[in-house]
Amino acid sequence: MKKILICTGGTGGHIFPAISLAQYLEKKNFYVDLITDYRAKKFINNINLKNITFINIKTPTGKK
Repeated sequence: MKKILICTGGTGGHIFPAISLAQYLEKKNFYVDLITDYRAKKFINNINLKNITFINIKTPTGKK
């Protein structure tokens, strides 16, 4: 079984495409790890993914 790691930001514009990709790959028998930040928890309800990890990360400071 091939392994895939997907890392994404926790906003809806990042997490929804990542979830769709992860679900598709799992159906194709890939082992998928999805890593995102805690902002994504509000979007993850009732999502059927086997391996989701939440990390504490912040946006870069000093953005212009």
